[in-house]
Amino acid sequence: RDVTVNDTIFTEPVEYRNKAVFHYGKGKFGYFSEKTNEVTDILPCPLLPSRFNGIGAFVNTLLPTVGGIGFRSLYLRTTVDGDISVVFDLEGKGDKDRLMKSSVIPQLVGEFPEITGILASVGESVSILYGERELTDELSGLRFIVSPEGFWQVNHTAAEKMADVVLRYAAEAEFDTCIDLYCGSGTFGLILAHRFPDKEYYGVELNPKSIEDAKRNGAANGVENITFFCGDAADFGKSIDTAALGRTLAVIDPPRAGCSPEMLRNLAELGAERVIYISCSPNTLARDCAKLAEMGYTVDEVTPVNMFPRTKHCESVALLSRKSTTHQL
Repeated sequence: RDVTVNDTIFTEPVEYRNKAVFHYGKGKFGYFSEKTNEVTDILPCPLLPSRFNGIGAFVNTLLPTVGGIGFRSLYLRTTVDGDISVVFDLEGKGDKDRLMKSSVIPQLVGEFPEITGILASVGESVSILYGERELTDELSGLRFIVSPEGFWQVNHTAAEKMADVVLRYAAEAEFDTCIDLYCGSGTFGLILAHRFPDKEYYGVELNPKSIEDAKRNGAANGVENITFFCGDAADFGKSIDTAALGRTLAVIDPPRAGCSPEMLRNLAELGAERVIYISCSPNTLARDCAKLAEMGYTVDEVTPVNMFPRTKHCESVALLSRKSTTHQL
């Protein structure tokens, strides 16, 4: 069956990334050379905001004054408002203490006043060295907490356009309940719940920190018609009483590896009338859509979103409909 594939949605191909990582090696922060772990100099990168290159280069000028600190990486993240969070990934707790006592923090803040937080990461522990622990960004009219451990789309403009596609697909569906699987910090579930407030929403995510952020995001935006659960998306039936859902819309946004066979079987058994599948891998999207087709679903439409201009990667949003109640499970 032919599938409608819409024109790819494009965005500006320069300075679109809101996150960068500079690795440490040979006494400096920089990029890894292609296919190696060799650190090269920080040169202007067309994908990054110029401020990122400036911060990385400035930190390098301070390193000769702070010997003995075990640096691993330098993470930078910014918001649509221009706030910047800086995270130093360090080898041990003693390195955090030495960095805190050094002149790096006050000099960095003095040079770049848009920095709202400087953090130290040691293993799974994140400590505040200056300012705020988290950023707050905006998407589709809502405000979202962006924690250092959490996932956030790297291209804000493309993320807005992708959310518009999800909203359009949802508007075409008749549903009583929406389940947002692999919901992360609740982005799509909250956007949908805000736009279509007369429905009931559930979000399921395995990462407990992301679920904590999702609940805080819901409260901060005054969205009361959504409930979040921490658990494996494949086992959503353990968290949600699926017998009482009524007409169901499923939104799934799995990692690059796609959905497990168990996840797809459970989704088919649920009998969701519509499925919105958000994917960062065309290969796994095609594989999973083929499996869902065997279980009674039809792919109605796919919209590619060029989330990562000037790279080989592309995001896609697919809309599927349940065409039969007899599934091959």
